[in-house]
Amino acid sequence: MVAEGLVGAKSTEVPAFAPLLRGLAARADGIGGCVVTVDAIHTVRAHATVVTQELFAHYVMTVKENTPSLYARLDTLDQTQVPITHQSEERGHGRRERRTIRVLDAPADLDFPGAAQVFLVERYTTRTVSQTPQAHHTRQARQGRERSEGREGVADLQEGAGPHRRRRARGHQPVQPGGR
Repeated sequence: MVAEGLVGAKSTEVPAFAPLLRGLAARADGIGGCVVTVDAIHTVRAHATVVTQELFAHYVMTVKENTPSLYARLDTLDQTQVPITHQSEERGHGRRERRTIRVLDAPADLDFPGAAQVFLVERYTTRTVSQTPQAHHTRQARQGRERSEGREGVADLQEGAGPHRRRRARGHQPVQPGGR
């Protein structure tokens, strides 16, 4: 954990984001050039502006339905025609997991501060062993069945950052405005 802060009972972590990053920057003598990775709740224009224009850092942000216009715009892009920039495969915990990332330049009409690229991370998971159902589970995970899911995002990083973006999106050091 790089930083965390408490959020009041009648609030969310969104208003605490900028003050937390400003405090981290003050303690660390600035965070210029660092990459801030955030989950979808913080994918808002104001946070992108604070990160890039005030703190001179970079961002990698997950995009989901909580930002409807941004999500809808990314959803219209035909990323299946974009070559896979990077892929990795891991085995363990009774499954095989393959991740791919497709990166393309942000559309000119994206209307998101600093956006240089958008990306699609796809994950394909295949069970390599059968799971015995627990008492509270009604179905058994079947061996060999593949599941897939995709996650879209936006970044202000420039071309050539694909493999690094994957690592940042997956293995980042969290900054938690809500604490734990």
